[in-house]
This record gives sequence, C-alpha cells and structure tokens, in this order.
Amino acid sequence: MGSHPKDWHEEGAERGKAIVIRPDARSEYLRWIRQDILDAYDEKIGRTGGIDLQVIGVGGRGHVAFHESGIPFVDNRMLLVKLDDNTVANAVADGHFSSREESPQYAVSMGVELVYRAKDVLLLASGSRKTDPIAESLLDDPSPMVPISYGKIFVKNGGRLFYVLDRTAGRKVLEQADRISRQGIEIEDISSGKAAQRLTDLKFFRDPETGRLG
Repeated sequence: MGSHPKDWHEEGAERGKAIVIRPDARSEYLRWIRQDILDAYDEKIGRTGGIDLQVIGVGGRGHVAFHESGIPFVDNRMLLVKLDDNTVANAVADGHFSSREESPQYAVSMGVELVYRAKDVLLLASGSRKTDPIAESLLDDPSPMVPISYGKIFVKNGGRLFYVLDRTAGRKVLEQADRISRQGIEIEDISSGKAAQRLTDLKFFRDPETGRLG
C-alpha cells in the first residue's frame, strides 16, 4: 500500500481503521482485493438471496465482526480493516493467539450495513467486557463509536433483533430496564431459572474431514 498511497485512504475516528480502496486503483493487487474479495463477497450474498439469520458476538468496545469502533456506518458494507490495538490484545488474552506478533493486524470483514441486512439478527454476549457496550447500544442513539448500536436502525427498518446475554453482560440492562423498556424494547430476565443442561456437560467433537464442530 505504501507504493500506491493514492489508491486508498483510511476511515475511522479511533485506532481501528477501514482501509477504503478506490474501485479504479492503479495497483493490481489492491484492485484485486477490492473487486475479487470485498465486492465479490457482498455480491455473492445478494445473488443467493441474502442471510436469513445472522448470529453475532460483540467486542469490548462494541464492535461487531471487525467493524471497529469509530468506523463510519455508511458505505462500509465490506471492510479491509486495520485492527484496533484493543482487538489484538483481546485476541491474545482470549487465547486465540499466543502473542501480539502472531495475531493478524488486518482483517477482511462484513461491515454493519451488511451484517444487519439479514432478516433476523441474534447477538450473544457474556462477561464483564461486554457490559458497557451492550447497555450503550440500547440506551443511546446509534453511533459508529458503538457499532452494535446500528441494531436500532436495523429494527426501525423492520428487522428483528434479539440479544441473549448472561447476567454479567446484561447487568446494566437490568439496572436500566425501565428506561430501555420505554423505548419499546422487550426485556425478559430468566437468569434465576435453572438450566436444562449445564454447559460443562455438553460434549463437542470436531469432524476431521470438514473441521466443523458438532
């Protein structure tokens, strides 16, 4: 990218940046990334009828997929992202990589406009790192600083959005339940119920041929 600085620019208000490549980039390699990876992925989803159910998580700063905090919502359906230092640090802390040096510094990802084009979106979150962004996404107006807050735009446009949270991630939601409910958001607290089966009792295996968990 250093040899073709006019072929791209960065977008983002924080440390994570979207690398926006011009459609007419002079660099053959950058043009290939834009046309054959980013645009082609978006187009393939459209050709196959879209996504019925999108299951997502949330990062500690409210990012979804690798749409990092501060990257604009508009015109960022597919992203080449320079990852936030916080995202890299969490990837190491969570055991995905043994060190910052081994962790990728860039990622290809859906942006929120594409993530939330599904018919239904199911967000799963657990742990204290998710408590603040979860609450902010429901209490405040949509903002690129909390990418999952785009869910409010999604619902306003007719989409169906569900959050499934453990008690820690949902702590501030329960504390602010009245304020959130006044926005027409339904909250159901089932945390006092007994689980039908403990997670530690579930048995998983990986198919050696496909690599999929079952």
